[in-house]
Amino acid sequence: MDETIQSLQNLDYIIDWKLLNAVNFSVPQNQERLIVVGDKGKFKFPNIQKPKISAGEALESMAFHSPPESKLLRSNMDEYVPKYEKSMKKLLFANALVIYI
Repeated sequence: MDETIQSLQNLDYIIDWKLLNAVNFSVPQNQERLIVVGDKGKFKFPNIQKPKISAGEALESMAFHSPPESKLLRSNMDEYVPKYEKSMKKLLFANALVIYI
């Protein structure tokens, strides 16, 4: 990371970082992310947006309506989904291209 930052600074990029929480930007997820930005001096981090919204509020209009062509999970998916998620985590960490903090 230090080498990448130094290379960008050598190209006259200004490197700035901030720990941001998605819930503060109208995303119904309470997840912090380290955001690193390299720019030529014109970038500004966005201001926190209010009010915060919950997943229920974000999805309320969809909660009881689904189009006829929707494909919903079936009972056999209860076994498949955890296996899929486990294999994807192994794959993502083995071939990581993004720094996840």
